[in-house]
Amino acid sequence: MTRSDAFGPEAFGAPAPWVSVVIPARNEAGAVGEVVTQVAATLRSHPGGGEFEIIVVDDGSTDGTGELAQKAGARVVRIEVSRGYGAALKRGIRSAASPHVCVVDADQTYSLAEVPAMLRLLDEGADQVVGVRVGHVPPLRRFVKRLITRFAGALARQPIADLNSGLRCFQRDLVGPTLGLFPDGFSFTTTLTMAGLLDGWEMRWFPVAYGARTGASKFKPVRDTLRLLACLLRAVVYFAPLRVFVPVAVGLGVPALAFAVWDVVWEHNLTDKTVLLSLSALLALVLGVLADVAVKKR
Repeated sequence: MTRSDAFGPEAFGAPAPWVSVVIPARNEAGAVGEVVTQVAATLRSHPGGGEFEIIVVDDGSTDGTGELAQKAGARVVRIEVSRGYGAALKRGIRSAASPHVCVVDADQTYSLAEVPAMLRLLDEGADQVVGVRVGHVPPLRRFVKRLITRFAGALARQPIADLNSGLRCFQRDLVGPTLGLFPDGFSFTTTLTMAGLLDGWEMRWFPVAYGARTGASKFKPVRDTLRLLACLLRAVVYFAPLRVFVPVAVGLGVPALAFAVWDVVWEHNLTDKTVLLSLSALLALVLGVLADVAVKKR
């Protein structure tokens, strides 16, 4: 069963819950029940909290994941045919009734003890709080993650503590208007991080314990890494296009200028390569300016 924003508790005069916890899950029968139980226990034990809801989005599971989550006390939103991690998160966020949303993976990799403290940061004015993973990360993934994070930090022009953490809390009203632009795959959380950094959100980084997952990973290293890089560029083009188009224009303009000097001094005529490079540099710059105007207008 799904519930749209227009039919949340507030539509009937009832107060919205303090937080909606969204858990995407596909074939996580070995862990999802325990994760739901841990989330509920953690939130109930928090003295400053209130009512909460736990939404498990069953992304086409075939092992009884949804039934186990419901038995543990979650509200289950069912996707009959698997559409991906990001698609499950989008469905869960749209179904959430609270202005505060937390997302967490269903594989028991994250310690949930820090969630109340992360929510307090939202209450204090933060727009997004990202759980920075501390602990078990395979060496190869750690190396690749470091490279991609540094690349993303250069695009965002600020340091990034954890680019694609699966545990984070955020204000729903900031994410909602652009939710359709987010990818359906594993790059959802990466795009959410970049959106916050590039759109001027108040971002906070909070260390959380991270351990080995229960069950087999669904991450495909080569395919999902390439998709992640594509999503990084897409996010920057959408929120800060000049950071992409200006370097491209400069990269084309510098050799165009060098070729032009060569042509004038030695060839006494502009060659085809100089004209093509110059026009390409100008086109990249014009596209960047037009994209930036569209972003500012939006």
